[in-house]
Amino acid sequence: MRVLLKKKELGGYYLDDEHWIQNAEEAKAFESSSQALEFCRQKQWEGVQIVLKFDSDRYDLILPSLVSVGDLPPTGATS
Repeated sequence: MRVLLKKKELGGYYLDDEHWIQNAEEAKAFESSSQALEFCRQKQWEGVQIVLKFDSDRYDLILPSLVSVGDLPPTGATS
């Protein structure tokens, strides 16, 4: 399984700070969904989905953004 970021409106996958691409195979993979979420929080991005990409597309999971990532506490923070 690969953890990717995908722009909700454009559908492109994150490659680097200047490129969002259509090919999921070439996209930057994160070690975990929490690492991907923290990355989005640091960038203060909204409208970005975390995609759990499997070998077979039928098993892919797209995690909806339930809150604005700018409002999330840093990973590991306690309330």
